[in-house]
Amino acid sequence: MRQWQARPCLDDRVATTAPWSIPTGDCRSVRKVSKALYQQALRKLPQAAFGPSDLALYLGFMRPLAAQTILITGATSGLGLALAQTLAEREATVLLHGRDSERGRAILDEIRQETGNEKLQFYCADLASLKQTADLAQRVAAEQQRLDVLVNNAAVGFGKDSSKREMSQDGYELRFAVNYLASHLLARGLLPKLKASAPARIVNVASVGQAPLNFDDIMSERGYSG
Repeated sequence: MRQWQARPCLDDRVATTAPWSIPTGDCRSVRKVSKALYQQALRKLPQAAFGPSDLALYLGFMRPLAAQTILITGATSGLGLALAQTLAEREATVLLHGRDSERGRAILDEIRQETGNEKLQFYCADLASLKQTADLAQRVAAEQQRLDVLVNNAAVGFGKDSSKREMSQDGYELRFAVNYLASHLLARGLLPKLKASAPARIVNVASVGQAPLNFDDIMSERGYSG
């Protein structure tokens, strides 16, 4: 299994060095790569950067979407919701996460009615709590026979008052807790299930609004600006 960021089908090295053009995110194109093109890629890619087994895994032919189980965090609004709807239309088993159980179940019913997909499940957890995040991983691992994809999409953006520093339930700066610690903890908790379901993927959704971590002030105690 490989992990990469905001590029659901191709690693940056493949996208920039491979001798073919595949639109970012077009998984169907990846699955349709011919044997001849695959062999051509093996010859042309720098082997020091990519061995045949790595390329086979990146082009590595995942199960049809209808046979995949996919967990999406932050799936009750925005990009997460749109992704959940699209995957449900393509008959995947979709596990939607959110922190509002009432809203989550309403979204679940809405997607079921629109797509006719009954393979949907909602998981409620507040990722600002490390305990709830760990519990989420345990529940998914215990209840699901397999997990093909984890999409770490949930995030906290600017608050109503960008000058007001907010804290998580565990005493960490809120955005650091949700946007970094929670996704890492969830991925670590689900890693055995993902490995057992190989080939599997972890997709970390990024944003141009994210700033590099300042390891000298990891809790953003100085000069906080949201």
